[in-house]
Order: sequence, then C-alpha cells, then structure tokens
Amino acid sequence: MFRILLLFVITLSYAQTVSLADAQKAYLSANWSEAAKLFNTVCPQLDKDKQSECVLWTILSLSQTGKMEDFSSAIKKLDSLIQVSSPQEAIYTDLYMTKAQFELYLNKLDLSVISLKHAIETSRPSQHAVLLKVCSAIEKAYNKPEVKELCLKLQPSDEVHTTLSSSVIGSSSSNVVTNVPSKDVPSMEEWILQLGAFSQKENALLLINNLKKRNISTQIREKIVSEKTLYLVQSKPFNSESEAIDYGKKFFTPLNMEFRALKWE
Repeated sequence: MFRILLLFVITLSYAQTVSLADAQKAYLSANWSEAAKLFNTVCPQLDKDKQSECVLWTILSLSQTGKMEDFSSAIKKLDSLIQVSSPQEAIYTDLYMTKAQFELYLNKLDLSVISLKHAIETSRPSQHAVLLKVCSAIEKAYNKPEVKELCLKLQPSDEVHTTLSSSVIGSSSSNVVTNVPSKDVPSMEEWILQLGAFSQKENALLLINNLKKRNISTQIREKIVSEKTLYLVQSKPFNSESEAIDYGKKFFTPLNMEFRALKWE
C-alpha cells in the first residue's frame, strides 16, 4: 500500500513539474515519443479552451514516431477529438485536414477525399491556402474530377495570391499568419535563428501558429536535403549574429526553446 501511495505521489509531482514548453522542446528536438508523453501529461492541466490544440500536438507527435502502434493510437485520438469538437470551432477544420492526410498516408483515398470535404465545408478563407496544399497532394495520388474541383474552389484570386505569396498560413484555430517580415529574403550579410526542421509542413505551421500567439514573428523556408523537403522554421532576419542571439535569449530562452543562429545561405 505504501509503495502504491509513493508511486502516486511521484507521478503527481512529475505531472506538476512538466510544462507545455517542455513538451514543445521535445517536439522541436524531433524526440517524438518523449514529446507525445509530455503533451499527454500536460494537456489535462491546461484550460479547457487550450486542450484541443494540445491534444492535436500529441496526435502529430505520435504519428511521427515510426511505430505503427503509435500511428494507430494517433488515429484513435484524432477520431475521439473530432467527436467532441464542434464544427463551429476553428480547430475542427484542422482535425479533418489532419485526418485526410492520415488517410492519404494509409492509401485510403476515398476516405481522404471525404475528410477533405468536411475540412473545406467548415473552413475559413484564411485556411484555404494550407487546405489547397493538402488537396493538391491528394489529387496527385487520386486524380479524380471531384478532387480537382475541390482544389479549384480553394484557388485564391490573383489579388489574394499576391497577398499570400509572402505570408505563412496558420494551420490551427488562428487566421492567416502575416508576420513574415516584408524583407523576407535576407541579404548574404544577415543572420536568422532556426527553431526547428520538420519533414511535414503542417508541423512547422503548428509551431509558427503557436509563436504567433506570443507575437513572435517567424517564417518557413523549404530546403531539399537528400531529395527530401525539409520545412525550416526561422526567425526574422538580423543584421548580426550577436543581435540574433540576443533576440533568441529574450524571446525563446524563457520558453525553453532551443535555437541556432545561422547566416543566410
């Protein structure tokens, strides 16, 4: 009995010391299993209006561990979250968009199209750009007229396309993330902070969206490595390495987020 009580006290103490920043740090380090474990611990401690987004981070972590049992768990968690979410909530679109991508990965193409339709039906205009990318991926694997029609509906007008060309689209409950600096292509003399490198763009978008809520400007840069595309989350440009590091210490160190100062290539 004493050992059971001791175990309970230790578990409770651990839960109280783990923070959302700890979970995000593990996620940024691509330590997917640890990130999933930490998010799973942290999410119940958050305010109710923040729990759904936290659970989505858990789902995305599980989906990247490389273990089929974790991927299956991610699907079950996603379906459960959809069941308790309202179509009026902005995250509802993100959940079905994630479901569409999972089904595409499993080659369940008919189901992927159905999920994509649900996502589009409940979407805001600010979510169309990222939905279009998902739709294009599905169309590439499932070249059907109905998918092509869905993608065409998501195509922005020329005016909107021009506005979005220098913006990063948020993938969760927020609107368009327009916090990429207007000077978004730094010169060779400028420095940036790199916060993470992701194999899936939606994960990079989640980080950008989370930082936007803290009024921190970030952007995505695509880089081809060994014929694979990586999505790099980077800060605004700085004039010197010291200026970049000072910014990182001020804004990212308090969040327990790791960063690297890099010269623009």
